[in-house]
Amino acid sequence: MLAGLCPNDATAALALVPAASDMLAPEVGRATGFPNWYSNTNGKDPKKVHETSRYYDPANFASRIKCPVLIALGLHDEQLAPPSSILADANEITSPKEVIILANSGHQNVNGSQEPFFHRAYYDWLPALKEGKPAPVKQ
Repeated sequence: MLAGLCPNDATAALALVPAASDMLAPEVGRATGFPNWYSNTNGKDPKKVHETSRYYDPANFASRIKCPVLIALGLHDEQLAPPSSILADANEITSPKEVIILANSGHQNVNGSQEPFFHRAYYDWLPALKEGKPAPVKQ
């Protein structure tokens, strides 16, 4: 979200299984993740809750991102960050991006399932950025 809020200042964005994306997904038949404001309105006016959730939804900032992005999603993370919500964000990003699909990963790094992201982030992306080099985006 920050890379979309400050598109002229961000040089790269790295996101490991970002939650709170695509809050209005149920309106188009997709799952929404944590904090699931769409259906959990706690006695509040649902229309107001839905509209307000847009202010916190990374999907509404993704199209403004200008820097390279490394993003990962877990195929077994339906409760907190459904793959469809993260892909909805990624599809809005027009800058160079690399999407890592963590096939056996849920929300936690069970049995090292998030290592592909950690490897790209800590051994490739961050060292390059620290040296002032461009992000090594694999497309």
